[in-house]
Order: sequence, then structure tokens, then C-alpha cells
Amino acid sequence: MIDKHLVPGLGRKDLIEELRIVSLALDAAFDAIIVHRVDGTLVRFNDAAAANYGVTPEEFAKLPPWGWTNYADPEVRKARTHKLCELGSLSFRTNWPKPDGKPSWMEVHARCVESEGENLIVSVSRDVTDQVLATQMLAHLAFHDPLTGLANRVSFDEALTAAISGAHRHGDRLGVAYIDVDKFKDINDSLGHDAGDHVLVVLAERLKGCVRPDDTVARLGGDEFVVVLQRLAPKEDLGAIGARLVAVIDEPLTTLEHEVSVQASVGLALFDPNVDDARSLVVKADLAMYAAKHAENQSWMVYSEDLGF
Repeated sequence: MIDKHLVPGLGRKDLIEELRIVSLALDAAFDAIIVHRVDGTLVRFNDAAAANYGVTPEEFAKLPPWGWTNYADPEVRKARTHKLCELGSLSFRTNWPKPDGKPSWMEVHARCVESEGENLIVSVSRDVTDQVLATQMLAHLAFHDPLTGLANRVSFDEALTAAISGAHRHGDRLGVAYIDVDKFKDINDSLGHDAGDHVLVVLAERLKGCVRPDDTVARLGGDEFVVVLQRLAPKEDLGAIGARLVAVIDEPLTTLEHEVSVQASVGLALFDPNVDDARSLVVKADLAMYAAKHAENQSWMVYSEDLGF
């Protein structure tokens, strides 16, 4: 495996020096390189392999067969090894948790080679944790509001579309709550945008805490929130949900050492499978919210036909 890469015509001393240089190059590589038998017994590794695992080379050398992959499912590892020996080479990405518990991801390129009558597996692994985390962050930002961490409009639309499909397929009761914070501009004008942002973050947490885990709470922008209320119980009252949302928003709130009073108007609408789609359901909840905002002594309202459409 090594001989064909050595310079021909070398003497014994030159050959030893050449092998020393090959070994030095192996240990100087930034990528982790591991040579092992099919049963997982280590044959050779470089310093980067031990460093990626978070131990010294001496400690790495004492690992039992497959000890550097003890996090992996044995059946998955067995199937992957079989496929590698069958194909001759294999590339894959795997999670490689370090001893300190921090997650890391490795991109592995493995090759099965024959040496003195037995198969050896040579794996070259590169730490791609930064790239994976960056990709996850971008994916999160694509579907979540950057300030509150709630679902954004794109994610809300997907959740509502899926919920409507479930309502048609299984006859689920489905509702939407549309929430607008009253006089939020006054908070920004009097206390500043940092205080306003803090208020929105607190309200987001409160809204998530007073609905079920399967419900989707989204921020549409500014001081507007919306909730997809999935699989409502047969006798569950939208009015009770509206009252609960209003109450949790009305609770005392302190931001930047200032106590602020926050109220909101909440509109709710129940999905009618005979006439509604995603757009009409949201419009109904929005109309109910505006009706609540202009009503006396009423902070929430459930849509009814007399509100118009």
C-alpha cells in the first residue's frame, strides 16, 4: 500500500527516512486518519484522530475495537461496514459527540483495501461541525422569527395548511387566534425599542406557555401574533381560549426596570370545512380581532357572520 509511492532505488537508510517522512506527513494532516480491521481493531491512526476524539494519542491507542465509535448503533455500524467492503469505498456524515458532551459532526470518506491477505479500512474524517451548525442556523432563521424564536409567517402558513388537511381528513376541529398588542407603539416611544423588543420576547414565551405543545404560535411581524389551535376537543370553547390568552398577556411585566401594562385584542375563528381555506380562516380571526379592539369591555371575540367577510 505504501511501497508504490516510495522513490525507486532507495537504500535501506533512505527507505527508513522515507517511511519516517510518510509517518510524519500522516501525523501532520489536519484530517483524522484511522486504519482499522473489519472487526474494529485499530492498526494505525494519526494525531488528528486522537485530538478529534478529545484524548491523547496514548489514550486513543488503548481504545477497544470500535471504541472511537462507541456512540454508534452496532447494527448501523455493521451494515455500514458490510456496504463499505462490498462497494470498496463509502462517504457519509456522522455525529461524533466529544467526551465533554458537546456535539460534533464528522464527514467520513472510507475505503476498504487489502493488505497481506486481510481487509483494512482506511477512514479520513473531517470535522464539519461549524458548517453543520451554520446550516442549522440558516434553516432555523428561514422558519423562525429572529427576535422571539417563534414560528414566522412561512412556518405558520405550513402549519395551518397541514392542520387544514388534517381537519378535512379526520374531521378535526381547528381554530385560529389572531392577537394584536394594544398601543405597543407607546411602549417603543416612551421606553425605547430595546424595551419593546423585551416585551415581545416575554409575550412570546407567555403565549407558548398557555397553549398546547402541538399548537403553533407565530409572530407575523411587529406586535401581531397568531396561533394555530389544532385538534380542538369537541366541546372546547374558543371564547375560553381567548380569555386565557388575554389574561396571560395582561399579567404584570417589567422591562429594563420599568413596569409596563400590556393589553391585547384577540380574535378567534373556527374552521368551517365547507367554506374555509387558510386565507379565509385567518381573515375571519383578523376581523374578530378588530371587532374586539373596538368593543367596550371586551378584549377577545369569536368570529360570527354578523362581523362580515
